[in-house]
Amino acid sequence: ERGTLEPLLATPPKRSSLVMGKYLAVVVTSMFSATLSLASLILSMAVAPQALASMGASSDIVFVLPPATLAAFLLASLLLAGLFSAISIVLSVFARSFKEAQVYLSPLSFLLVIPAFLTQFITPAEAPFVLHLLPIANNLLMMKGALLGGLTTPVLLVSVGSSLLYIAIGIVLTIQLFSKEQVLFRT
Repeated sequence: ERGTLEPLLATPPKRSSLVMGKYLAVVVTSMFSATLSLASLILSMAVAPQALASMGASSDIVFVLPPATLAAFLLASLLLAGLFSAISIVLSVFARSFKEAQVYLSPLSFLLVIPAFLTQFITPAEAPFVLHLLPIANNLLMMKGALLGGLTTPVLLVSVGSSLLYIAIGIVLTIQLFSKEQVLFRT
């Protein structure tokens, strides 16, 4: 939109370096936002634990996230941020402007609803194995398993591995698209 892509592509760094720089900028921003959201949840429950009681919970309930659960939440958040960043970068390659990129990216919010619906009424222990391979659903099941105490090492490894595979596919696809002048400049 500002005409900075052409001079950037003429610089010595490889296109893969440019893609990784863009990707890491999006991931870091996303993770910062996710970390702040999680920290605000923990802080608000520490400051006002009676808020859970106002939602129908017992007044003697205590909100505690053990370190392992917190680590699983952060890992799942990082993988989700990585996945959405990879998808965002792939789709943004085709956009000519910021507004056009927003139009391409708006369906992503709807994509989150489908896996969330699939995992809403099942525990990670009773989830079919294929759900641990599906993007987004695997991370939601990982969070749910960490929260409910049903996160096993094989499920964790399958969820992390499949998420990393999807992220890698997105990055490789973006690098390939960035290498094609006709895609970047729509010639």
